[in-house]
Amino acid sequence: MNCSSIFFKVFVVFLASGIFMSCSVDEIQPGDVDFGWEYFPLEIGQYRIYDVEDIAIYVADDNDSLFYQLKEVVADTFTNEAGTLSYMLERYKRASPDQPWMFDSIWTARRSEQQAVLVQSNIPYVKLKFPSEKGLLWDMNIYNVKDSDAVEIEYIDEASIIGGQTYDNTLKVLQNLQEDEFTFTDKRHEIYAANIGLAYKEIIYYDYCGQVGCAGEVVAGVEYKETLIEHGQE
Repeated sequence: MNCSSIFFKVFVVFLASGIFMSCSVDEIQPGDVDFGWEYFPLEIGQYRIYDVEDIAIYVADDNDSLFYQLKEVVADTFTNEAGTLSYMLERYKRASPDQPWMFDSIWTARRSEQQAVLVQSNIPYVKLKFPSEKGLLWDMNIYNVKDSDAVEIEYIDEASIIGGQTYDNTLKVLQNLQEDEFTFTDKRHEIYAANIGLAYKEIIYYDYCGQVGCAGEVVAGVEYKETLIEHGQE
């Protein structure tokens, strides 16, 4: 084999390697993807306060209404059984702004590069998936024994007015939107604000009477709303 042939083969291998390396580097540039992690921040000392409206409907004219405030504080970290860093969320309630906060419960949360998981009353829910984008679908019950529940990002990086406050960048997760005037209504969604976290939560569920004489009337249901009114760092 002459020298020119050897040189040509070496050149081809070098060129191919260079192309491969260039493609690999381009594929992993961190600035190429906005993961959306800012919509589920976890930092010790961070707190959020909500106005809560919780209405239970037993029959059409019998409602049990509760109005209170809820405070959530990122209090500490710990390593769970799987070796994952998790955060303790201390939750407090009070009947009105002039009342002292009363301890209510502890939830936990964790966030990886792929997802954000919130553990409510020992039940884990996948609240967000990353990279977040409009139309992204996932099963929020993948880590619990409940039936599969597909949720979807309806919009991201859009402004929202919540409780009279404008948030420039928000993400809405549509959890359910089913309406049948003869059987039931099930509407659930959450809105997250960048660098703040959950800003609004709404659950509307109605069961309708299906008998002659009361068809279409609400016979049982729930109306639950959490509206962010304050956030910061303790």
